[in-house]
Amino acid sequence: MTDLGSPKNKSKMKSHLHNRRIPTILPSEVDSTLFEQSIKLLDITAIEQVVCNELKVDTCFLLSKSRKREILYPRQLVMYYLSCSFDYSYMFIGQRYGFDHATCMHAKRLVETLMSVDKQIYRQVSFIAHKIIFKAA
Repeated sequence: MTDLGSPKNKSKMKSHLHNRRIPTILPSEVDSTLFEQSIKLLDITAIEQVVCNELKVDTCFLLSKSRKREILYPRQLVMYYLSCSFDYSYMFIGQRYGFDHATCMHAKRLVETLMSVDKQIYRQVSFIAHKIIFKAA
């Protein structure tokens, strides 16, 4: 039997009660009590806005088919956050951006690989994750 007292299970119960999607994977640097306080749901557009503001890209470019690096990387980051932290399916994310589910899987793997190789990208992804969580607070 699972412990209903853990922050992750409490948040799942709250999301069930309020019909909201919430993050199921917490960034390792974020305290679980902080997450418990910021249980409010962020919609996809809010996550896109945080990422685009941080990377200085207009949100309308995320929905384009452009493969330019300055547009591709923010889109991949949003796909990464949605698939990891907010537990959306690859199919849903792909349909949102007009791509196949395999593109979302690739984006997630790519961001994870970049984070493991480049400390600056790891810090940037962590910083943006903190901003997303604090925006929920």
